[in-house]
Amino acid sequence: MKNHKKTIACVTMLFTLLITSCDWDSWELDSNGFSYNLRGTWVSNNEPGSEFEYSGTLVIDFNTIEIKGYTTNLNFEGIPGNSSAMRPFFGFTINTPLESYSEGEQVEGRIEGFIFINDVGVWQDGIPYIYYTTNFGQDEFLRFDFGGRIETLRKESSF
Repeated sequence: MKNHKKTIACVTMLFTLLITSCDWDSWELDSNGFSYNLRGTWVSNNEPGSEFEYSGTLVIDFNTIEIKGYTTNLNFEGIPGNSSAMRPFFGFTINTPLESYSEGEQVEGRIEGFIFINDVGVWQDGIPYIYYTTNFGQDEFLRFDFGGRIETLRKESSF
């Protein structure tokens, strides 16, 4: 009987260690919010000096997104084939947490989906995104498509 108690205690301890130490797949979306992988601070990762260089940051929490930067004075009107609508997060309220959530699915090791933002009391059309990692999961990126203009952000920190 004494060995049986030791076996149960040992199995319980190993199971607890397994649960707490494994890197469980966190693609699942928490209800009405952002998946764990998307939460954190994201900074622009564009080429310095590029034609479409921006300075912007996204802060994504459980069910809010805050858009910082991407100032409203940027204008594409003089560039052929472009418009201000191509500017990242054009028309959204900046520097204020906005109610939001994501919908996405795992596709070949990345997440593809949409971010929905409630701005001025109205749920806006979803913004398509791709979440992916490089360097064996060490570097995380979010890629958006704004009317054919790609904006890539690198995760700076997690919550």
